[in-house]
Amino acid sequence: MWQLVDLELDVGDVISVRFANGTSFVEVVACVVWNDRSIRLARCDVDGSGPGSVGITQLRAIVRLVMEALDVDELRIDGTARTTG
Repeated sequence: MWQLVDLELDVGDVISVRFANGTSFVEVVACVVWNDRSIRLARCDVDGSGPGSVGITQLRAIVRLVMEALDVDELRIDGTARTTG
């Protein structure tokens, strides 16, 4: 079961959030753009426990958790260009 471990909201709506489930973690840093019933994470950067440690099913569970917590109908993610190999 995924849990929110840490959340920081900086000036300019930059959010840093960390989720963990006991064996894996996911960290997200993004610029948040709020709309009526939706949220967009711009320049989204995602890091985790390692390659293949968190699959698409688990990422979708995290997204559903966030959507329920924020009471939004849509969450859009705009990624960034990868800066490492």
